[in-house]
Amino acid sequence: MGIHQCVGQPVARLEAELVLTALARRVRRMELAGPPVPRLNNTLKGWASVPVRVEPA
Repeated sequence: MGIHQCVGQPVARLEAELVLTALARRVRRMELAGPPVPRLNNTLKGWASVPVRVEPA
């Protein structure tokens, strides 16, 4: 976080909350289907891919 933040950060956080809430209603179980692959970048942290296995509710 820190003092420097993107002005769109609150919108992105709200979108993530809405997506995860909707997903939680429709999924019984979620687990990693393989190791997460980090995105190599000097300025941003994130994942290139996070494979998951989903069991519908």
